Amino acid sequence: MANHLGALRDSKNPEAALEVSPARLRAFVDALKTR
Repeated sequence: MANHLGALRDSKNPEAALEVSPARLRAFVDALKTR
């Protein structure tokens, strides 16, 4: 859930989302794989 909350927060700040996106995508994919 933390990844979802972080994505929602970053969506309100596009520049931050662009900076963080690669790491967040990797973390999100890892979270999906480990479910």
